[in-house]
Amino acid sequence: PFNLAQMINAAKINSDEMVLVIGSNTGYESAIISKLSSTVIALENSKRFKLEAEKNIRDLNINNIILVSGKHDLGYKKHAPYDIIFLLGSAIKIKDTLFNQMGANGRLILCEPLNSLSQEGKAVLYTKKIDAITKQYLFNFTISRMEGFDEPKKGFFEF
Repeated sequence: PFNLAQMINAAKINSDEMVLVIGSNTGYESAIISKLSSTVIALENSKRFKLEAEKNIRDLNINNIILVSGKHDLGYKKHAPYDIIFLLGSAIKIKDTLFNQMGANGRLILCEPLNSLSQEGKAVLYTKKIDAITKQYLFNFTISRMEGFDEPKKGFFEF
């Protein structure tokens, strides 16, 4: 919860913004973000987690969260552009697909591991400007790897 609070604080969510939460799991993070934003699109690739999130969101009577299924690394183009994208997992390589789903002055926040073998990393905030995307390191952060965000494997040795 502390790291999530730090990520939310760094993202500077406004009440009129649309947020994409990638890896919504059981809906905990989406529920919190829904209280700060206009709309949350909660993307989950696990059917089990999506069903649990649906129940949790319904039980909490939250009506500004749209739960969707799909591959995390592709984002969710249907409702783009997003003001903020939260990636709730660690990622080595972000595809242009996600950057393309950010609106003007959009923010993308995630954890980037220190290297391809490490779970330890740093929270990173990307901000999209008219002609560039800036990157800001925020704080030390450790979270599980998110499937689909690894660097492509290049000629490596296996035992």
